[in-house]
Amino acid sequence: IDGRRFVAQGLSDDGQGGLVLVGNSVGSGATDVVATAWHSQDGRGWSRATVNAANGQEMIGGVAALPGKIVAGGNGVGWFSTDGSIWKPVAMPAAQAFIPREVGSWSGGFVIVSLASGTPTTRSAVWYSRTGLDWTQSSTILDGFDARAIAGGPNRVMVVGSDTSAT
Repeated sequence: IDGRRFVAQGLSDDGQGGLVLVGNSVGSGATDVVATAWHSQDGRGWSRATVNAANGQEMIGGVAALPGKIVAGGNGVGWFSTDGSIWKPVAMPAAQAFIPREVGSWSGGFVIVSLASGTPTTRSAVWYSRTGLDWTQSSTILDGFDARAIAGGPNRVMVVGSDTSAT
């Protein structure tokens, strides 16, 4: 992309028969990272989406969709789109110290599992939203857990990962 490297971080259906791909456009410096998304109606032709800036936060933690709503996770921010072509940042309370690892959807909405950054021990936290716009942090903190995959069913979410605790 214009002399930059694209690092894909998530792929999902768009909830309307198409596909959406999210990730980072990386420039020459360590801090030169730009949130980037692509949208396709058929998986063959792809269009670069418009991603409105979120204070320099990159889209890194995956993507999930429900009809008319697509969510991706970024550093300290969620991203929301209704069509996969235009994205806007949405606030996630107390998420600034966490890096999104997985994003999922289920019949109740969306979930983002994030890993604490800058801490000596592995620690994950969960945010959830019915709409993809208003996020709540779960009271449960997952000490010693690093999420690797997420799936949603009719009334529940399953997250699998690595147990990094000493025991």
